[in-house]
Amino acid sequence: MKKYLRARLGRFAAIAAVALCALGLLTGCGDTYYDYDGSGYFTSADGYMRVAYQEHFQQLSSVEKNAIGLDWIDEKVNLQIVRYRKDDEMFTERSVKTLDQFIELYYANGLEYLHKYSTFGDLQEFTFEHFDAAKGYDIDTEKDGKKVASRIYYLEDEKNFYVLYLNGDPEHYKAHFEVLDAICHTLEVVPRDQVK
Repeated sequence: MKKYLRARLGRFAAIAAVALCALGLLTGCGDTYYDYDGSGYFTSADGYMRVAYQEHFQQLSSVEKNAIGLDWIDEKVNLQIVRYRKDDEMFTERSVKTLDQFIELYYANGLEYLHKYSTFGDLQEFTFEHFDAAKGYDIDTEKDGKKVASRIYYLEDEKNFYVLYLNGDPEHYKAHFEVLDAICHTLEVVPRDQVK
């Protein structure tokens, strides 16, 4: 059991490494993209969640099934959303039941590494329609002379936790923050009768 839990936490940390890709701190992430299907949405491969379609963005196919990754390549900004089931053993074994506990675990297993390169803003409360709680902070990162600006939102509903990353080159990120943020705020769980 402990070996399995360590493997799950390792996967959790590996998924948190997506944050580093999203933050532009890793290269060679092997990005590939879906062709837009005209539905008006970008939907996760597992069909569970979606956000409104936004012109100029391409949806990554090189992410986990429980994630949505969007790039606006020309403007050097992107957005990634990852869903984590609350009943996953990596949370139940550690009695992670609240959003604050999730944020603490997520930081310890993926983002603590960023502290040597980053300045974290204060954790703040936000409002997202259809979600029970939302918190987040801004991060300014610099590594090897490369600067990245970002915001991370943490959300929860009855069954899941969600992590949303908005990020990019500081100049472009600032110019397009409102677009990225608006996409985040369209996040919704897909009605079961609409899941393909």
